[in-house]
Amino acid sequence: MEVAYPDETLDAVLKRFASKQIGRLPVVDREDKTRLLGLITRSDIVNAYNKKVVEKVRDTY
Repeated sequence: MEVAYPDETLDAVLKRFASKQIGRLPVVDREDKTRLLGLITRSDIVNAYNKKVVEKVRDTY
């Protein structure tokens, strides 16, 4: 099963989404892969990116 780790970059996670054609991954502890820390979705990343873009545009005006 594919997973993400809390110390991974979003770029690495997005590449995994694209290569595996999946939309969400459980985030687990590297030391204890049975310990679920959360869930990350492709839309979480896209929404965060869009929010930052809007903030940057707003700050330039």
